[in-house]
Amino acid sequence: MNIEQNHKFIIRKAEPKDYGSIANMINVGSASGAFSYKVTDAKKLKKYIEANVYQNYNIFVYENENGILGYMDIFSSGNVGTILGIFVDEKYRKMGIGTDMLNLIIKKFEEYGCYKIVTEVYGDNYKSINFFTKNNFKIECRMSDMEFHKDILVFTRYI
Repeated sequence: MNIEQNHKFIIRKAEPKDYGSIANMINVGSASGAFSYKVTDAKKLKKYIEANVYQNYNIFVYENENGILGYMDIFSSGNVGTILGIFVDEKYRKMGIGTDMLNLIIKKFEEYGCYKIVTEVYGDNYKSINFFTKNNFKIECRMSDMEFHKDILVFTRYI
């Protein structure tokens, strides 16, 4: 099922055939310090997904004729939506893909009855900080990740 489509791209729910591409993106994000978690292959990602089925949990992919260029995973609980991850392949950044995905996320959360969206970003992940700030998210608080010894910024956007 395509969620959003135009002549250039499709945003759709991820399918098991996509897990290898998504796992690779997670590993790239982890290696760059953007994510604290790492999955090594599609099988481990499938186990993670099955073990972490939240209310209204979804993974979406952004795809065009070149393949999967980005993914995002989200869930909602009550009337709060959470962005767990959003990632765009480095070769395709600065092309509006992240914004396209974020706009879809906002629509989905509105459908779920959410009034706000939250996400956490490492304090040294300046690209993500700039992305969320540019898209009208505000820093709500700062926490510490004791395991990785990093600051975490909690961003919020009311919808």
